[in-house]
Amino acid sequence: MRLSDERFRIAIEHAPLTVFSQDRELRYTWVHNLRPQLRSGDAIGKTDADLLPPEDAARLTALKRQALEQGVSVHSETSAHLHGATHYYDFFAEPTRDHAGAIIGVSGITWEITEQKRAESRFRQLLEHSLNAVACHQLILDDGVARDFLVLEVNPKFTELTGLQDAVGKRQSALAKSIYPFSADLFAACACVAITGKPERLDVSCNNGAQWISCALYSPEPGYVISVMEDVTERRQLADTLSQALAVLKRGSAPGAALQQIVQEAQVLLVRRTHQES
Repeated sequence: MRLSDERFRIAIEHAPLTVFSQDRELRYTWVHNLRPQLRSGDAIGKTDADLLPPEDAARLTALKRQALEQGVSVHSETSAHLHGATHYYDFFAEPTRDHAGAIIGVSGITWEITEQKRAESRFRQLLEHSLNAVACHQLILDDGVARDFLVLEVNPKFTELTGLQDAVGKRQSALAKSIYPFSADLFAACACVAITGKPERLDVSCNNGAQWISCALYSPEPGYVISVMEDVTERRQLADTLSQALAVLKRGSAPGAALQQIVQEAQVLLVRRTHQES
């Protein structure tokens, strides 16, 4: 038992985890690894109202009373403002029963996820302010075969590029009739990236070839793919125009007016692209 208790203590103390028990009045009767910056003994005999700001205590107490009064397990994400900073927790509690089955209190675990929440916030800000359209998709399989993608997340630039206002929660195939680029090549590339995890980049056309989108694809985990898209229509038009000019120069047989028109078109595209980049 002593060896088991020691292993338990070491495991808990090296994880952002607090384990606790409270009586029916929600006074702490036992706490291990209380966080942050409090000794576990400081909480014995006290309630959350004694240890936390009023709003935080009320929120946590309501969750514990649900477990206590309804006799059910409770799982929720919660937060507390301590020592000048907001801390976030994954909270789990369940009723504690005596030998006769009567509820005599609650026991639970809180896992601190503050750093995870902060990382999510930083990522969200990067996503919101990205100059490229970004979308996250989940691969939909049917008997092991890739059939579709579910749109899980998009940023404002995605909405601007595609014109889609409510893409989240919809299947990619249902959006194919819009200006959102969807082709057999793009679908195959997305499925390959989601399954293999190997990044890929390709250009696809939409609007009957009037628009070109450059897509960079990568998978954060198996079954998911993130697409980073950029409108490269003018870049493609410029490349085509310059190719035409080069072909004319190589032939050396086109009228001067035709060559002059091609050069002028290239100049317009270059000026427009320079203005956009500045």
